[in-house]
Amino acid sequence: MRWAKAVAQEAGGQNGPKQQGQLVVAHYIAGAQERVDQQAVLLFGIAGGGLALTAGIAWLVSRQIMRPIHSMSETAASITANDLSARVPVVGRDDLAQLAQTFNSMLDRVETAHLAQRHFIAEAREHLHNPQRELAAALSELNSDAVARSAGKK
Repeated sequence: MRWAKAVAQEAGGQNGPKQQGQLVVAHYIAGAQERVDQQAVLLFGIAGGGLALTAGIAWLVSRQIMRPIHSMSETAASITANDLSARVPVVGRDDLAQLAQTFNSMLDRVETAHLAQRHFIAEAREHLHNPQRELAAALSELNSDAVARSAGKK
């Protein structure tokens, strides 16, 4: 309940007694307060629902945005030393597509360098294998000569 008190005085002359009166006004606000409480609950409910809806939409949009990045991550994880052929699909013409194209160019260079290195190792193995065989044959001949001489001395 709200209440107020007002004092009123009579504006009389100088000869007569002044009269004073009071006015008290009381207003019961229980019904109005209940309506205000209901509206506050309704507004908080709407705000909470709007927040949940916004969070859901943001989650869906972020998944769409992150899909190309996940694709690049999966491709990078699938690359091994024996298989450098995996490439990231380039979709669109945005920054992520440019990143995918740059990533693929890098993979091309790495694969080319890896193949050149394997070719070099194969060539080196072939060139070093013949002298190694000749050295092994010479050592074997020296060993057999040494064994024959030591058998002849006994």
